Amino acid sequence: MRQTKRFAVVGSDARQAAAGRALARAGYTVDGVQQLPQADCILLPLPLEQSGLPLAQLLGTAKPGALALGGKVTESAFVLWFKLVS
Repeated sequence: MRQTKRFAVVGSDARQAAAGRALARAGYTVDGVQQLPQADCILLPLPLEQSGLPLAQLLGTAKPGALALGGKVTESAFVLWFKLVS
């Protein structure tokens, strides 16, 4: 059965690729960063701060209510996220 959630997998290392494949096998729609504005869930790279990605720009394009998932998130990244969603 096809799931209704759409995931945007951000990053290109082996962990991100494996997570994307697992989600797709489970029936979820999986896209890359280009489709982030349509995603229900955003899977961010680990560690986020060392990825060199513009977090404010990425999360600023996310649709309201999207769930951002990440690990090893620094306090500064959390504060930025909190400002964007408040």
